[in-house]
Amino acid sequence: MERIKNLIQKCLWGAFAIFLGACSSGIAGGSVASPQWFLSAPKDGIYLYGNGSANSLEEAKKIALNDLASSIQVKINSNTAITNTQDDTKQSSSMSQNIQLSLSDLELQNIELKESAYQNNRYYAQVRVKKSILLQNLEHKYNALFGTLPAIVPQCASISLKDKNELEDLLARLGVLAQTILALKPNANLTSLTPYQKVLQANSPNPLVHLVFSPTDDEALINSLSGEYAKFFKNTSDKNTFVIKNKLTTQSVGNGIKITLEADFYDCNQKLFLHIEANETNETKEKAQNRLKVKLYKSLKEYGGGDDDIPRI
Repeated sequence: MERIKNLIQKCLWGAFAIFLGACSSGIAGGSVASPQWFLSAPKDGIYLYGNGSANSLEEAKKIALNDLASSIQVKINSNTAITNTQDDTKQSSSMSQNIQLSLSDLELQNIELKESAYQNNRYYAQVRVKKSILLQNLEHKYNALFGTLPAIVPQCASISLKDKNELEDLLARLGVLAQTILALKPNANLTSLTPYQKVLQANSPNPLVHLVFSPTDDEALINSLSGEYAKFFKNTSDKNTFVIKNKLTTQSVGNGIKITLEADFYDCNQKLFLHIEANETNETKEKAQNRLKVKLYKSLKEYGGGDDDIPRI
């Protein structure tokens, strides 16, 4: 009996030893499942790094580039001190929440493949870019894009529809660049976007204008055309805003009615910058009026820089 007991103990100890060996082998294997340099990117203050792994080296490098961009995105998200560059408004809140960095924003150049390896049927890559070179490129892009901002007249409280749409797009792109630059270099000296942001804020969602019609114009026609203007502008009587002076003429033509609209757009210095003329002849005044407002909508949409959803005439 004692002999059997000893034999069982030896078997158990042997099985236990085999189990420990298997575990230690698994742990050791796990430690080399990926290269040591892949486990954590260096933080030397000179370069920015990104890691990636995939079934091919090229794909691993692409993933590493995206990882590099993501590391900058994390810096932007954590840099809350610069996300509000203007007053606490819906405009600034929207801008700060929508900063999403992409490789196209970075326009990465001079990328180095620092490390690469093939282990366990998988490719690993580590890329890096010099922070000073990246910042130089980003600042150059920022300054070049800033130079394309539409001119704003300081004493004017409003801007044109075309400038408003351009300003909205450019400020969104400049905002991404500014946040990226400041995340990498908090003391960067960038030309302020604040004056443009304030103008855009005051003219959002639609630019301010003062609509002018003749007191003798048909009220139904005025209301119809004002409804089309309201899709693009906010009518106001405030001072120093743009003015749209409308001239309407209605005349009988054969068995129908012809309505003509002449609209002159002036800035706050009474400088004419746009003239729109549209007319419509139809069998009834109501039909002519409805077709005329569609033509006005189309003209305003085209001037604003977009042709989507324009009703067919």
